[in-house]
Amino acid sequence: MVADNGKANSLHYKSGFAIGSLIQQLDKKIPILQDSLGKSLNFEMHEFEIIDSDITNPAAHKVAITYITGILTYFGNMGKYMLLAEEDKLNQTSEPVATFMVKMREGLSIINYHQF
Repeated sequence: MVADNGKANSLHYKSGFAIGSLIQQLDKKIPILQDSLGKSLNFEMHEFEIIDSDITNPAAHKVAITYITGILTYFGNMGKYMLLAEEDKLNQTSEPVATFMVKMREGLSIINYHQF
């Protein structure tokens, strides 16, 4: 659609309004991602994207919702699990840090990483 009409780029943003109330119901909890103890991870913002669409076939509609968390500190992997902490905890050396583990799985992605 974008190739035919450059204004189609705004469809992601405009159609995102349609899911606004559903996102609010999530109460900032990522619905498909829990830590190893079953606690849902929080997100700060989301992005809605239309992957594919066909006005003649509603079954062909595909969308993606990307949940974006706040800063998480990555301490490393333990097998298939990532050891994480909320916020930037790398410079805390004197106090124990509250951590949690998340299993790597399909669809889980790190979109921003900074190594110190």
